[in-house]
Amino acid sequence: MDSHTLFRTATRVLGEIAPGLVAAPVVDRLIHPRRLSIRDWERPAAEVAQRVTFRSGLSGLRWGDRGPIVLALHGWEGRATQFRYIAEAVVRSGRTLIALDAPGHGGSPGHVAHPGLFAESLIDVAAEITAEAGQLETVIGHSMGAGATAYALAQDLPVERAVLISGPSSFEAVVRSAAEMAGLGPRATQRVLRAMEDHTGLAPEVLDVASLAARVEIPVLVVHDRDDAFVDFHHAQRFVSHVPDVRLIQTHGLGHWRVLTDSATVARIAGFIAHSAPVELGRAA
Repeated sequence: MDSHTLFRTATRVLGEIAPGLVAAPVVDRLIHPRRLSIRDWERPAAEVAQRVTFRSGLSGLRWGDRGPIVLALHGWEGRATQFRYIAEAVVRSGRTLIALDAPGHGGSPGHVAHPGLFAESLIDVAAEITAEAGQLETVIGHSMGAGATAYALAQDLPVERAVLISGPSSFEAVVRSAAEMAGLGPRATQRVLRAMEDHTGLAPEVLDVASLAARVEIPVLVVHDRDDAFVDFHHAQRFVSHVPDVRLIQTHGLGHWRVLTDSATVARIAGFIAHSAPVELGRAA
C-alpha cells in the first residue's frame, strides 16, 4: 500500500469516528480561495483593460467602450484576466466586455468565497450595469462562475443570452468530489455538506443548478471539453438535458482551461454572442 492510499484509508477511518475533525480542512479549502499568480498569457489583458470598481467594492476589468455589454465571471481561484481572448473577440464584434473578480479573487477584496457569494456578486453587478447602461446583453461564466451564472439565470437575471463554459451542474456534486478526493467517508462528507449549507445559507438541493436552469427561457450556449479533468463532461450533459433553448459545443483535448484560449472555440462563442455564426447544436449522448 503506497503512502497516498494509506493516508486516504486512515482519513476515511478517522472520519467515521470523528467526522468534524477531518471535515474541517476540506470546508476550509472550499471557502478560502488562494490568490494564484497570473499566467503569462493573461498579462496583456491586465495591461490593456480598464480596471473598474463596482458599488459593492468588488473589482473587475473592462474591454471596449461601445455597443452592447457582456458580463463575465471566472471560476474558483480564477480572475477576470482569464477572459482575455474572449474579450478581444467580443470587442471586435462591436461590444464591451466587463469581467468581474469574485470576492476573494483577483483585484476584489475579501478572503472568503463560495457559490452563494459568486451568484450574489454576479446579480448585484448585473443590476448595477443594467441601471447605468439600460441593458445587459449577455452573461458568460466559466467553471464555478458558470454554475453561479446558471443559478442567477434561474433568479431571472435580465440578459438576452448566456454562455456556460466548463461549469458544474450541481454544487453538491462539487463538494462531494472534493470530499472524495480528500478520502472522506459518508459521515465526514455529510458534515462537509452541512457546513457548506451553513456558510452559503443554501441547501445542497437548491444548488442543483441544472434543474433550476430548466426554467430559463433565453438561448444558452454550453461549452465543455470531453477531457475536462476538473468538471466532468457529464455536467454538460445534465445542462443540455434540462435547459429548454440550448446549444452545445463539445471540444476535445482542451481540458478545463484551454477552452478559454483556443481560437476556434473562442470564435464560436463570440459568434453565438453576436448572433452571427452557426454553433454546433446537439444533445450529448
